Amino acid sequence: MVWEDPYSVLGVERNADKATVKRAWRDLALKYHPDKNSSSQAVEQYHRIRQAAEALLKQATPLDSGQSVHAHWRRQASSSQWAAISRSARLPIIFCGSCIIGGFILFAGAVYVHQDLYTYNMHRQAEERRQHPNEVQQRIMMLLQEKQAQQRMEAAASKPHTPQDGSASE
Repeated sequence: MVWEDPYSVLGVERNADKATVKRAWRDLALKYHPDKNSSSQAVEQYHRIRQAAEALLKQATPLDSGQSVHAHWRRQASSSQWAAISRSARLPIIFCGSCIIGGFILFAGAVYVHQDLYTYNMHRQAEERRQHPNEVQQRIMMLLQEKQAQQRMEAAASKPHTPQDGSASE
C-alpha cells in the first residue's frame, strides 16, 4: 500500500482541528459510501477516506510534520490488512485444516507409542513368565518335557539297530 497524506485525502489543512476532520470525514463518507455510490472506485475511495480519518482522529494534536503521520498511516494500513485477512473465508479454513492435521499427527504418534509400549510389555511379560513360571506353568513344562522324552525314546526304538563295528550279522 502506498502512503498517502491523510490531510490531502480528506482535503483539510494540516492545522485542522478534530471537528473539521470529522466534518470532512462525514461529507466524504456520505459521498463515497458503497451503499450510496455504485461506482467501482467508491469502495476503494471509501476505505482510503476511513483510514485517513482514523489516523487523524486518533492523534492527540494536529501534526506539524508528516513524519509521524506516515508511521501511523503505515501501522493503520498493516492492521487493516490483517483485519481484511481475518474476515476472509480462508483463515477459518486454514485454521481448521491445521487443527485437523495436527490432531491426526498427535493421534498417530500416540497410537505408535502405545503399540511400541504394548509390544515391549508383552515381550517383557513373556520373558518374566519363562524365567519365573508359576505352579501351573511349571507343571505344563514338566509334562511337555516328559512327552518330548517319550517321543525321543519311541523314535530311537523304531529305528533299526545297526552294529557299530562294521560287521554284518547273518
